[in-house]
Amino acid sequence: MGYEQTLSGRLTVPNMPANVGSYQFFTVLGLTLFGVDKTSATGFSLVVFTLLTLPQLLIGFLALSRSGMSLAAIRDELQQPERRADL
Repeated sequence: MGYEQTLSGRLTVPNMPANVGSYQFFTVLGLTLFGVDKTSATGFSLVVFTLLTLPQLLIGFLALSRSGMSLAAIRDELQQPERRADL
């Protein structure tokens, strides 16, 4: 298993995007400490993760669509070489 060292000198386990996996692991771990069976805890963690993530995605895409930008335009802008403003 690979570890990364942060700027503060601590070792961390690399995460997948949006913390998929680590959230479920620690939710199941916490619920099993309270006597919840692993299957129910896993189902609960997936449902809660979805309920917490979907509204953020929907609001983000709504804001993106109202801004007049597109994902392609943002990607193209990020890939352009950095422009320096001469003062």
